[in-house]
Amino acid sequence: MVAEKPAVASESPVRPNIVSVLVGLTWLLQVLDGITAVQMMQAHGLASELNPVVRTMFMQAGLVGVAATKAAVAGPLSVLFARLARRGQVRLARAGLLTASILGLIGCLSNLLPG
Repeated sequence: MVAEKPAVASESPVRPNIVSVLVGLTWLLQVLDGITAVQMMQAHGLASELNPVVRTMFMQAGLVGVAATKAAVAGPLSVLFARLARRGQVRLARAGLLTASILGLIGCLSNLLPG
């Protein structure tokens, strides 16, 4: 007799839903980071933005440039992590999305702090 393989936590049908929530959260926090970065640069000058890519895009194309930059980075990364989750790499997908979410939150909060 062949023993059945025990269910692995990453095969749970609930896990992809968590990944979907993290994709949405990542997008939200990255968008908020972009919006607050634009507001901060308008109020305090270009030197207040530490990310040279965002600063350059703001100088060249304004809000649209910052939004395009955020979408160009967050979009493909979200797709990558969602595909990893579908292929069974749920833990890696969650870790990547959680990292991107935390970075967006830190960016947003640092843009809102005076100084």
